Amino acid sequence: MPKAPAKPLVARTKRTCAEPPASNRVRLIQLGCAKNRVDGEWMLGTLAAKGYEVVADDQDADTIIVNTCSFLQASVEESIDTILEAARLKEAGKIQRLVVAGCLTQRYGADLVKTMPEVDHFLGPAGIDQIVDLLQKEDAPRALATTPDAFHAAATTPRLRTTPVYTAYLKIAEGCGRSCAFCTIPAIRGPQASRSIPDLVAEARTLAESGVRELVLVAHDLTSYGRDLRGGASDGPDLGQLMEALGAVPRLRWIRLLYAYPTAVSDSVIELLDSGAPFARYLDIPVQHASERILRSMRRAYGRKGLLETLDRLRERVRDLTLRTTVIVGYPGETRREFDELLALLDRYRFRWVGAFTFSPEDGTHAATLPERVDELTARSRLDELMAHQATTTESIQRAEIGTEQLVLVEGEHPESELLGIGRSEAMAPEVDGSVILTDGDAVAGDFVRVRIEDAQGWDLTGAIVGDAPAAGEDDIPTPEPRRGARRPASGDRP
Repeated sequence: MPKAPAKPLVARTKRTCAEPPASNRVRLIQLGCAKNRVDGEWMLGTLAAKGYEVVADDQDADTIIVNTCSFLQASVEESIDTILEAARLKEAGKIQRLVVAGCLTQRYGADLVKTMPEVDHFLGPAGIDQIVDLLQKEDAPRALATTPDAFHAAATTPRLRTTPVYTAYLKIAEGCGRSCAFCTIPAIRGPQASRSIPDLVAEARTLAESGVRELVLVAHDLTSYGRDLRGGASDGPDLGQLMEALGAVPRLRWIRLLYAYPTAVSDSVIELLDSGAPFARYLDIPVQHASERILRSMRRAYGRKGLLETLDRLRERVRDLTLRTTVIVGYPGETRREFDELLALLDRYRFRWVGAFTFSPEDGTHAATLPERVDELTARSRLDELMAHQATTTESIQRAEIGTEQLVLVEGEHPESELLGIGRSEAMAPEVDGSVILTDGDAVAGDFVRVRIEDAQGWDLTGAIVGDAPAAGEDDIPTPEPRRGARRPASGDRP
């Protein structure tokens, strides 16, 4: 359960609530992943549709909603700290109401209700559609009891996007049907519930018509999309069919995939990735580890052999593919030899981007009960070593692109200098990867341009705009072949 403060950090005041304030300005504080961000956008859209004004600053708000994350203990602590900061504003009379939403509520609701009387309302992600009732009804419950699968979004669900106009996340499913030993998501979000292809295409069309050029598909497990809709049948909707349908939506330039479960990447998905525009040759595929024993202990539905076979297929069949992954270090029982296996895997497949974290024993998970805990100092040391190791690989991949031309989505003025611009290449997902710093040329946010890469600095590339991008569907930007970050595996060349 979340760690409560040793003593109250704000004065405990009697909760008065009930009527909506004369002014109905709402501020959302968004924590967690892109999937949680979409939940927040649905909440904002629902409120805006009922006349609420969405504001960006605390001082302009009457109500603050904290949309929380609780995937790891660190996320729990960040969420609680954020709630307490907002509660101080309420105690000082700067806001009138405080609402806590998201995964923390779904996971620890009963405990939060007892320990945080400053909060006016709690609701989990399954209660998104009831946010207006909570704020307006005098007899609204303080804590909204919902099952994880109580809310299902649709293309008609009001949504107020918080991303730039040219980029949007499309949440294709809720929940997860897997049972990884370390993960809390199935308990928080429930089993997988996929949205239908027509519904998703309808939302994609609306997004494209509003100016979206980059569509990022998200779910807790993209590659299981449609399995629950098939009802045991051998055929039916799957990720490949969804991609084909989305690929026909006019105006979309990049369709990007985040979170593809290893060994569940189908041939149809691989073929579509290799086909190029509008499909970005980019795949986020969290491997978690490389050791056979650790993978089995994690209850991943594959072993080392299956993992290598999937990565080989991707490298052999998708030209110029950028791979991102996530790994856990310091998992119970992990030896130095097994950690070295993980480093060798990252080397072999040349992942351009790697996210890593130390094992966190989460309440209610099987992994939290495992013996042979790796001590925190050792786990932290391995994390630092892995990230330093990966930095060398990323730099090598990036430097190999100096002198090439890249298709870049312009994001606007660089935050640190009005003399520079900033954007992203096809190899860079929003928010989680590096950027392309633009040193010369004119463009506005949302433009696609051709950029000649001049240098590589850390996680970023620098380059000058040399012209407009080719029309959608054309592929006339020269690319080195093979690029070092996407080399084809040689026979017997395994970690």
